[in-house]
Amino acid sequence: MQRDFLKTLTLLLLVAGSAVTAETKNPASAAPTIRFDNPFDQSDAGSHLLGGVIDIIQDEKGFIWLGGENGLGRYDGRDLKLYQADSSSERSLSGNYVWSLALDKDGVLWQATGGGLSRYNERTEDFTQYLQFGDTRFISGSLSSLAVGEDNTLYVGGIRSLYAINPTRTAMSIYQPAPPISRGPNVGQVQDLSIDSDGRVWMAMAGMGVAIFDPATASFEYLLHNPNDANSIAYNHVRVIVHDKQGRTWLGTYGNGISLLDHATGKFTHYAHDPDDPFSLEVNIIWDITLDSEGVVWVALDQGGLARFDETTQSFHHYHNAPYDSHSLISDQVRVVYEDNNSDLWIGAFPAGVSFYNRSTQVFRHHTSRPNDPSSLSNNAILAMLESEDGTIWVGTENGLNALDSRNDRVRRYMSDPDSPYGLKANPVLALEEDTNGQLWVGTWAGGLHRFDPDTGRFYNYSNQSDNPGSINDDFIWSLLLSRDQTLWVGTENGGLNRYHRDTDSFSHYINQEGQDNTISGNYLPALLEDQSGRLWIGTYPGLDLFDPDTETFTPATQASVTSQPGDDLNIRSLHEDNQGRIWIGTDQGVNIYHPNTGEVRHINVQEGLPSSSVSSILEDERGDIWLATTNGLARIGSDLTVIATYSRDNGLAGSNYNRDASLKDSQGLLYFGSTEGITVFNPEDLNKHGANFPVVITNLRILNRAAPIGVKGSPLSTSILTTDELTLTHEDTMFSFDLAALNFRQNNTMRYSYQLEGFDRGWNNIGRNTSATYTNINSGEYRFRTRASVNGENWVEGQTIAITILPPPWRSWWAYCIYLAILAVLLWFAHKYITLQVRAEAYRSKSMTDPLTQLYNRAGIAQVSEGIFANPTTKKGMCLMIMDIDHFKRVNDRRGHDAGDRILCDVSRIVRDCLRTSDHFGRWGGEEFILMCPTHGHASSHYLAEKVRKTVEAHTYEQHSRKPIHLSVSIGLVDIEPEDSFESALKRADNALYKAKELGRNCVVMAD
Repeated sequence: MQRDFLKTLTLLLLVAGSAVTAETKNPASAAPTIRFDNPFDQSDAGSHLLGGVIDIIQDEKGFIWLGGENGLGRYDGRDLKLYQADSSSERSLSGNYVWSLALDKDGVLWQATGGGLSRYNERTEDFTQYLQFGDTRFISGSLSSLAVGEDNTLYVGGIRSLYAINPTRTAMSIYQPAPPISRGPNVGQVQDLSIDSDGRVWMAMAGMGVAIFDPATASFEYLLHNPNDANSIAYNHVRVIVHDKQGRTWLGTYGNGISLLDHATGKFTHYAHDPDDPFSLEVNIIWDITLDSEGVVWVALDQGGLARFDETTQSFHHYHNAPYDSHSLISDQVRVVYEDNNSDLWIGAFPAGVSFYNRSTQVFRHHTSRPNDPSSLSNNAILAMLESEDGTIWVGTENGLNALDSRNDRVRRYMSDPDSPYGLKANPVLALEEDTNGQLWVGTWAGGLHRFDPDTGRFYNYSNQSDNPGSINDDFIWSLLLSRDQTLWVGTENGGLNRYHRDTDSFSHYINQEGQDNTISGNYLPALLEDQSGRLWIGTYPGLDLFDPDTETFTPATQASVTSQPGDDLNIRSLHEDNQGRIWIGTDQGVNIYHPNTGEVRHINVQEGLPSSSVSSILEDERGDIWLATTNGLARIGSDLTVIATYSRDNGLAGSNYNRDASLKDSQGLLYFGSTEGITVFNPEDLNKHGANFPVVITNLRILNRAAPIGVKGSPLSTSILTTDELTLTHEDTMFSFDLAALNFRQNNTMRYSYQLEGFDRGWNNIGRNTSATYTNINSGEYRFRTRASVNGENWVEGQTIAITILPPPWRSWWAYCIYLAILAVLLWFAHKYITLQVRAEAYRSKSMTDPLTQLYNRAGIAQVSEGIFANPTTKKGMCLMIMDIDHFKRVNDRRGHDAGDRILCDVSRIVRDCLRTSDHFGRWGGEEFILMCPTHGHASSHYLAEKVRKTVEAHTYEQHSRKPIHLSVSIGLVDIEPEDSFESALKRADNALYKAKELGRNCVVMAD
């Protein structure tokens, strides 16, 4: 009996040893883990030239200004523009050591420097230096602090002096505090100015405590350290003063921590470094104190990093530089903390650079493994997650099982214990499921399946036993599913699908049987799903199956019907059914959405906006949006199946590589995603609260790749491009470029830009992360240049626009065109005169060559045509010449009169002309004789053409409308032109042939020899 008791006790101790619990009483444990971005990398020359950052401010346009040890910087989210003092220019910064920056009620940026006071001129992008206002000069050139009163009075702190510059900047008064304290050589510099709700100016002074100036009475009162009075400030070297909304004043000292004055009680509370208290200030040298919009107090410490004060626990949580963590604080020598318009924090540091805290990343909470902290996760590589009925978040990692209590973020670890019969057999936990009895089922890699009893803390192992056919057939467990009939289904790496039989505590197996129908597609099962209708979806490498438990048959969900990727096998990585009954299938080639009711399939991949094609996990939030975890971040998909947004480590996630199906939506609607770098937890509704608007501006104009100067003769810029609404360019500005900047410091890594030149571009030019727009050889005219920017290409924000006039060259100006019109009118007048003369000349020439009766060529016209034909042997070749005479025409004239004769001559001319070709030449030689010159192909062709003419004339009836119509005939003398012929010789031979035709009785064709 005693032996059994000892054995049981030993087992309980072993189980307890395998479950490591860490509960600490860290009063600062509620402080958020902060992921800092460092805008300037180690290679940024501007940041290094600027040196340590002492003050930060944001102007009305949204630029961040950095006051440094070696100048002033303007940051637009991508580029840092450096301004430095130049002794040769009165329009430069007063001094390079910029102690303080202030923005007055008119939006003017003032700088207090080691070389005096200056203001930035926005329109000209230069500075105005001030040695005096009115007749009053500054006592010393070294000025160290600035503040602006409600009436826009500008207060300037110097060495033991307070300067008050009136709102119109026309006069200045000087007030010098005189506290009852001895003065040393380095005592009295006013290091900070702060104005309380009563309008009094508080002066933080080096070695002289605090001087409080009342403008109404022009008098001072003082707060000094009294070593014999605990209710005095802790130290006389005061570096910073801040007034909070609770009626208290925070005084940061340069050597003895913080003194907090409660004005209601007049009592001081002191916060200083206590070596016995890890939650006290780490150092006592305070550079800055900032009270943010949420009421949180931030403290800049020299060599102590950044401290966050927890009012509830009266403790400080510190943030430090970690040399190998690029998202830790840039340096532990913090000089200034500034909250911008988006409530984000900028932390200026020494020796150079700033850290940026994107407050929107507070939406994302992280659970990670922390060295030497057993209350954190046992490993950052997250493999599986499950929320149990009691609200515990169970986390399977590469190195153990973790139970996360979401109420207090405490973790209980369960690690492999090979020596315990009731411990885990392997640390990599790949799958989790809970049954209705509250038993947790744990699938491990190489350790088999476990059933965990939370009441006893015992693990009961199910592993492959070669001599037991009812054992699980593989020890590599990838997926678990408890179906609605309480059956536990197990997906393995090598053994296909296993079914657990509770009544016999055994398993049946379904493995791929190559060559058989209705078998599972593969033996590697990363994903299991039971849909609303009770069907089991089995995701395998390399395909997707539907399983009917009643018939124990598998039906492949073919690519054509479900995946829209015909032909290739798909490795299924995750499965999900949404509230519309659609099946989401995560693969290594994107995600497929299958609607069983309609058979419709939609495929989404990188081309549609996914950050990666490998979709490892799928969740649906309370709004019905789908979240896809990929190997390169998260994607949010809307109900219309478009990618709403993507998120990565740059947006505040614990990591970007989600390579396992490790996600869950808890009972509160929070989403958990496990990556290779820990867990990210967030409420999707909170993401919509941080869609801050941002300005889009034009920061630079370049002409022919050179920055256009401001106010210089020949430059198109009379004022800064930032304040330019209208721009006039000349014809010589053949190439011009604009540089764009979206002043969104939260998402500048994912910012996308677009521009359009209205009047030239047909639409927007989307240029991705590029920020330059260039145009060349644009025609003269009126245009409008528009800009816009977007985070991830969604919800575009339009920004600065500029109306652009491009002037034409002088030879294309309006007065040049007037001259051109005058010249053209003169030319047209001369052209008209010339053409008129030419037409008249042509008419005269035509009349001289045309027979007035028949409108055929006359002798002169025939002579000109023949001259061209007989010019050379080539043009004569293949030509024939005919002389045609109307038979007995004198008889016609005598009997019918000359009018009838003329009509008949015209009729003969017309009918002959109608039967000729366009290449034939026909003219009246005189009286009733006509000449034809025609191209032919030898004697037969010439004779045929002549006979055609003769017969045409003979066949026609003339004077048909008279009482006595007549018929006529013609005699034709024909000759083929020989190479040696001239017009005269050919004509003579043809004339001889005509006489022979008449001798032969007329009405015939005779060809000359």
